Amino acid sequence: MGNAKFHTRVNLLSLLIFFAFSHHLLADQHFEQLSLRISQTEWNELMLKMQRLEKAELHLHIGGAWPLDYLRKIAEPQQFSELSMMLAKIQKGRINYHDAFKVFGLIGNIVNNNERVQAGVEEICKSLLNDNVVYAELRTGLKDLETGLEGHLKAVLEGIRKGTVGTPLKVGLILSLRRETSYPLADQIVDLAIKYRNRGVVGIDLSGDSMLGNVKIILPLLSKAKQNGLPITLHIGESEEETAENQIMELQTIEPQRIGHGVHLCQEARRWIEENKVLFELCLTSALNTGMIKKLEDHPGLQLLQKGHPVAICTDDPLIFNTSLSQEYAKVAFLTELSVDEIDKLLKKIMNYRFLP
Repeated sequence: MGNAKFHTRVNLLSLLIFFAFSHHLLADQHFEQLSLRISQTEWNELMLKMQRLEKAELHLHIGGAWPLDYLRKIAEPQQFSELSMMLAKIQKGRINYHDAFKVFGLIGNIVNNNERVQAGVEEICKSLLNDNVVYAELRTGLKDLETGLEGHLKAVLEGIRKGTVGTPLKVGLILSLRRETSYPLADQIVDLAIKYRNRGVVGIDLSGDSMLGNVKIILPLLSKAKQNGLPITLHIGESEEETAENQIMELQTIEPQRIGHGVHLCQEARRWIEENKVLFELCLTSALNTGMIKKLEDHPGLQLLQKGHPVAICTDDPLIFNTSLSQEYAKVAFLTELSVDEIDKLLKKIMNYRFLP
């Protein structure tokens, strides 16, 4: 009897948290962050303009992009409650960069088989279409969900196929390696990326907590990927703890075509990126909510954008940061005072940096 009451309370809590998120009862953080400088009416008008634009998303982690209502359908009540409370902390900026990674463990416990992965990827594609995204590059690490790494990869690719068939949305898949990935595992992932190079996989992402692992161990595999026609995007400048020596080593050795985040770059690293015209993947809300920046306008990607450097506006993890690509575009447009026409030109420019041939 006691257990029944407990599960009833958990179910009610899950429902309350879910409706709070899905109906934005926790406050519209996107307007709230800019409310001293823009009225609600102006924000709504700007959002409408951004939603009408055909957009491209170049930095989107599958594990942080599952639609919330999809997770609620497949999660146990206790799982969903724990996840919702963690998301609330992140979206209120009450968690730091390193602790934010713990949310992926909670999500992984819910999306824990290939069937759920495939169905979830289809739902991600639907959410992109609803936001008028016409080109996207999803990225994910690979796990053995009882059918090996290749089984996981096939599930993702099938989800992309089913989610885009008959639609204007084009999607490529980037396979992620974490800096602490072991050499044998990284070797398998790179081999699979090469094998599926012309079947949906378009590049390699080096990511994860930037202070964990020794990337030098897997550098030969990144070279192997590039030699086989796979471009690389590099997460860098996410933590103030990164050293200038490591940043320069990674940039000069890997020579990425694109970088993600780039908030805490040393002067030499920033100069290298500017001189080599490396595309900057700007994830504004992500940087704010994980404590990389204190205010939206502090993001160095905005300065690069205003200088004419190639910059792609991205969401990073729309589930985790409760955002959409249109919302990210609206915030950037307001902060940089770019017109709709200028934003549209930016979109056309960044398509030259896509990995899908």
